[in-house]
Amino acid sequence: MERRSSSRLWLGSSTTGAWFSPVRSGDVVLFVFLLIGALCCGTEVFAAPDEIMVAEIEVSGNLRVSEMAVANTLGLIQGETYPYEEVRSGLRRIYATGFFEDVRLLTEETEQGHALVIEVVERPVVGAIRITGEHRKIDKGDIRKVVVLGVGSSLEERLVFESIAAIDSLYKDKGYYVAKVDHEVEPVNESTVALVFNIDEGAKVKVGEITIEGNRSLSSKAVRDVMETKEKGWINRKDYNPQVFEEDRARIESLYTDNGFRAARVVSQDVDIDKEKGRANLKITIEEGRRTYVRRVDVVLESVPDTKPALSEAILARGIELGRGTPFSQDDYNRTLENLYSVLGDQGFVYARIEPEETEDGDSLDLVLRVEPERAVRVQRILIEGNETTFDKVIRRELLIKPGDILRRSLLERSHREVFNLGYFEDVQISSRLANEEGDVDLVFGIKERQIGAANVGAGYSEEFGLTGFLEFSHNNIGWFSNFPYLGLGKGQTINLRWEFGKLAQIELSYRDPWFRDRPTLVGFDIYDTKSEYDTYTQKRDGFGLVFGRRLPYIDYSRVYVRYSLERRELEPDKDRASEALKAQAGKITTSSTILTFVRNSVDNPFFPRTGSRAKMTCEFAGGLLGGNTAYQSYILENSNFLPVPLLSSTLVLRTRIGVVDELGSEGYIPIYERFRLGGTTVNGVRGYSEYEIVPEGNAVDEGGRFMVMGALEYRVPVVKNRAHVLAFFDAGNTWDSFQTARPGFLKRSAGFGFRIEIPMMGQLGLDIAYGFDREDRYGAPGWKTHFQFGTSGY
Repeated sequence: MERRSSSRLWLGSSTTGAWFSPVRSGDVVLFVFLLIGALCCGTEVFAAPDEIMVAEIEVSGNLRVSEMAVANTLGLIQGETYPYEEVRSGLRRIYATGFFEDVRLLTEETEQGHALVIEVVERPVVGAIRITGEHRKIDKGDIRKVVVLGVGSSLEERLVFESIAAIDSLYKDKGYYVAKVDHEVEPVNESTVALVFNIDEGAKVKVGEITIEGNRSLSSKAVRDVMETKEKGWINRKDYNPQVFEEDRARIESLYTDNGFRAARVVSQDVDIDKEKGRANLKITIEEGRRTYVRRVDVVLESVPDTKPALSEAILARGIELGRGTPFSQDDYNRTLENLYSVLGDQGFVYARIEPEETEDGDSLDLVLRVEPERAVRVQRILIEGNETTFDKVIRRELLIKPGDILRRSLLERSHREVFNLGYFEDVQISSRLANEEGDVDLVFGIKERQIGAANVGAGYSEEFGLTGFLEFSHNNIGWFSNFPYLGLGKGQTINLRWEFGKLAQIELSYRDPWFRDRPTLVGFDIYDTKSEYDTYTQKRDGFGLVFGRRLPYIDYSRVYVRYSLERRELEPDKDRASEALKAQAGKITTSSTILTFVRNSVDNPFFPRTGSRAKMTCEFAGGLLGGNTAYQSYILENSNFLPVPLLSSTLVLRTRIGVVDELGSEGYIPIYERFRLGGTTVNGVRGYSEYEIVPEGNAVDEGGRFMVMGALEYRVPVVKNRAHVLAFFDAGNTWDSFQTARPGFLKRSAGFGFRIEIPMMGQLGLDIAYGFDREDRYGAPGWKTHFQFGTSGY
């Protein structure tokens, strides 16, 4: 290439921005020496031109990046003239690619214009990233995720230190505040290096001393008690968590506002990390402000005169939680608003507004809550969606809220409960849609049906009868139709047909219609023929029963049932093992009885309840005017309470059952099978003991008692909502020959754990492992016992 002049002009480096500087550091002294040398040698030094005519572009110093890639990034075209500032912009673009430590531009003037020489110094390539040192608490994979650099990227010092900071932050988030992160760069070849992060994580920083300052009215202990961050103790020390400590600010301020200090605030939260001892000493400074006392709270109901009988200021005032003369509590104030909105919502005023007016007089506060109910919202339509099998009317007849009603929250919640407790649905969701410009709504019940029917051929297992085979068809959402095939799904009736064979042989047909002729009256029947083989006898039963039930209009959640049954039983005692009492009742026995049952069920879920209760009282009268060979009266009272526990959405269950049976009349006769024998997981179950193991002291194993008491305390934790839970329990119970001889303080006790799983179309599968503390020697002495459950049971 022909040169017009051999003079060279350095136009600077993209990394320094210094004119005529051949060094990226911009060393002024070196620049002066170069300038003097140029003058002495007679070389001309030119100022940077305003424009450059690009005649040629060369790239030097590049090893990995191609010359074309560098020239393209420069963005200049040969033969074109550019302002010098645009040339500098091109240099900055090349440097911004991250591939180079330095980029310089050298020009030489030629006959065609300026020949540009781009000199680059490439960064080394990261060929490998290694994690070394002490890093047991955090996985290598988690550390690599926060490293900004990757294999194949150029080694940038800025990104290396960003990665170190990210690793350090990762350890701080885990409580390792004394962790140290260093790095090394190991050459692999001329252009490739290995980046090594060396980690010494150290120990977790524990909470040391917590100092509270500025708290004149509330004690330091009261402040520490509301904090999640806890001071060191004698036995253990809590890990320091900065996020939790920051959240403690809101807890402390909430404590003060609940004690009348409305302007209180946490001024500062200081942390002093003692790396040698591995402790975080904390200091909290509080500005309390003035304490405010409630002098008066009034509720003023604005307008809407037509609601005065149902909604008045006196009714709303019942929801006030703030007490006169007491320190203002933000928590009590929030509950007051919730109570007022709850009352308004239950009257249909869902668009109601509450405007508080505050007047402060020194340390006293007058509060007026002005309530504007607006217009009561009414329900226009009720839509049912998602029910592919169940008829709409089966759902609608359970609803307490109807089209045209005021939208009352209590009726809405109760309707949801009644629909869900039908047992046909996996989930029931309620939503609303605006129906008109006045604000009325359409309600939408979104249904998700569950598989509830069963048509099975197979085997079953119970602790009482062991392995049995069966043929079964059962469904609790079925109905009769006028056309073929006459029997179909979705009408809310229950049918069960079962043939079982083995130690338990039975043929049973039962039917229930809970809304006979579309009225809330239950009608049903049972026909059965069974044979059961026990340890000491064989029992045959055949008979039928008729049942009628009705909801009680004046006792909420309640129903009453009347059942008549006529049954014949035949007992065949084992000659060697049966007791004399059982042998005396050998042969056929006919029982004609009437059973009166009262049930109150307010649980929120038919399968895995968390709230509510179940109460049941059963009175049975056999013989007398009804005829038959038996004459007895039996009374059983049972109750289960379900108490929600916030921890893990768990539930505490308390279950009790008391029963007594006695002769009816002077010639009374009690069949031995009507007496109480406890144990196992039957309706009279006490886990940790075999089926029917618990009998009155001195009685034979097949001779039960006339009075029994049993109870259970159970803690349930859900694993899958409405599908499975684990549990721990304590059971106790016993039975005696009479009420007079009962000693309720001497109960057979057990404790254990287990699980329950809801299996579609099959019922509940359960396993309990219990330790019986008071098992007698004839049953194997105290020890563990496993109970397997399938389908329904007493538990």
